[in-house]
Amino acid sequence: MKNILIPTDFSKDAQKAIDYAIHIFKREECVFYLLHAYFIVPSAPDNRENYKQKLDELADKLDTEGHNPKHEFKDLFVFGTLANALEETIPTYKIDYVFIGTKGSTAMREMFMGSNTFRTIKTVDSCPVMVVPNNLPFSTDEIIFATEFTDNPDENELTPMLDIARIWNSTIIVVHIGTGKELNAGQLKNKERLEQRLKGLPHRFLEVKETVSVTKALHRLAKENNKIGLIAMVRHRHSFFVELSRESVVKKMAFKAEVPLLVIPDIN
Repeated sequence: MKNILIPTDFSKDAQKAIDYAIHIFKREECVFYLLHAYFIVPSAPDNRENYKQKLDELADKLDTEGHNPKHEFKDLFVFGTLANALEETIPTYKIDYVFIGTKGSTAMREMFMGSNTFRTIKTVDSCPVMVVPNNLPFSTDEIIFATEFTDNPDENELTPMLDIARIWNSTIIVVHIGTGKELNAGQLKNKERLEQRLKGLPHRFLEVKETVSVTKALHRLAKENNKIGLIAMVRHRHSFFVELSRESVVKKMAFKAEVPLLVIPDIN
């Protein structure tokens, strides 16, 4: 049984995240928790009861229209900011994944410019976050796992990605964005360990030359191969993921996400 948490503000972006989560786990027994964080703005009217009713209606609609006996939908109405609501609900309900929607044409830009999506990624350090663009096709043929081979990923750390790959029999493409330098002894050892952890699953390794930036390289791969339906990476403290988070780098980025991004927390 998987527990999936999906923040919603009742927008199309949030609905896309709901639809995608239901699709990804349509063959699995799941409880989907629909979370609405209600925060009163002094200058705005208090529509608390209206939002609570909308959340109840959304959960009921998904429960009755989905017709999937493996799925159950529950609503969580939490007073406070989204960050506080996530901190409260993830451990309480033993959440396995958080799915959050964002506009496809500017997903990466919004994510790293301090939107709710990026705040969610920074807040959530106990379970993976799936960033879902608005205009994505539901493809699961191939998954990119972007890595520098600088860390030895724990077996449990990779579980969120491997579970999805097993469900859909996806091929995992391990992508290393090269900088022109040979892998050192530590990186080679971590590559061998990763090879062992992927044993039994369709996979291959791909070395990509970095021309401008990591984001552009990954974007180009997804553009050139329409079988790629997901990009996954571990959020290490000292990695290119951190570099992406710096505003000076973000302003130069042209990565417009067209596939979902699975951000896995570093549990080591």
